[in-house]
Amino acid sequence: MTLKRSLRNKGGIGLASFDSIVMKCLGCIGLLIFFFALAGCDGNQQHDEAVGFVSQEALIEFNQRKLAIQTQLLDSIAQSWDEKFERPNQITPAGLRFWSAEAKGSEACLEKGDTIEWVGQVSLLDSTVLYQWPHENPLSFYWDRSDWPAGFHEFASLLCDGGSGLALVPSYLGWGLSGWPPLIPQDAVLVVEVEQTVRHVRRSLADASVPNPLRKRWNRLLDDFESGEWFGIPGWIDQPQLAASPCVAWYDPHARFDGEPDQVTVSMRTWHLASDAQDCKDMGLSTWEFSVQDEGQLLPVIAHLHALYPAYRRWECWCPVDLAFSPRGVPEADIQPEDVMGFQWEMVPDAQKGRDLSNVQ
Repeated sequence: MTLKRSLRNKGGIGLASFDSIVMKCLGCIGLLIFFFALAGCDGNQQHDEAVGFVSQEALIEFNQRKLAIQTQLLDSIAQSWDEKFERPNQITPAGLRFWSAEAKGSEACLEKGDTIEWVGQVSLLDSTVLYQWPHENPLSFYWDRSDWPAGFHEFASLLCDGGSGLALVPSYLGWGLSGWPPLIPQDAVLVVEVEQTVRHVRRSLADASVPNPLRKRWNRLLDDFESGEWFGIPGWIDQPQLAASPCVAWYDPHARFDGEPDQVTVSMRTWHLASDAQDCKDMGLSTWEFSVQDEGQLLPVIAHLHALYPAYRRWECWCPVDLAFSPRGVPEADIQPEDVMGFQWEMVPDAQKGRDLSNVQ
């Protein structure tokens, strides 16, 4: 319709003559296809022989040549950067080259489920910055569990907690031959320069069991809980099932995901129990959408629960402030280190409808 209108407006040919020309062209194309099909019946074998097929051995040889070329390039860059950083680079068996004064060189400092936080950036060899993570919004991912490239996990295992450094990540430890268009080019080498902080799962569990003088309100709640008094906000989960956590958390065994969702909506109500208060303060309801694969969308203690119990979508969790947020609390919101926080939330796939949290009191 657009082509016809433009031709008619320009006065080149009339609409009727244009339709006639189109029909004639279609007829010619049909005849050409017919004759080519006849010729193809006799020439299929010759065409296949002319084009040929790439064997598996040829593909392997091609990739080995590309790997050798990239390895030579990285060796050359690493040698020049040794002079720049005034220390020799180290290389892992997988081929990751890195410079760090704190690197431990083993995976003994991390275990599955530990949360890695990075402050820094990732760039290409031509200095094009792909990602930047400032102190107020670091990259957060589970070590040896998330979908970030294998080179990220390997570098994290070398830095441990409090380490920093720079790494040359070959393409096969990054986003590979395909890249991640349009952000990551094909066969891209990555330059990762970060400072690392680790939140250890086992250490959090151990810390939660050690008496803490700042957790007076929390310790009183635990005493009541051990005496059979189930704290929490009624009306949200009718048949709670306790979960393993450094906090006290439970889920609704009847609220399960139907399969593995990609996109979910989270509704979360937050409660604040001050150390000198008798009643909880409702801090409001928050709702947001995110992809299940995205990192850093949930508090680490909550993300850890979903990593351990991915099938359940309705939860309640109570934590001392230092486990929920930080040892300093959140002074801006008048949340002190000795206070307790409560969370009620539900993850709902786009195709389902969850329970209404707005009426929970």
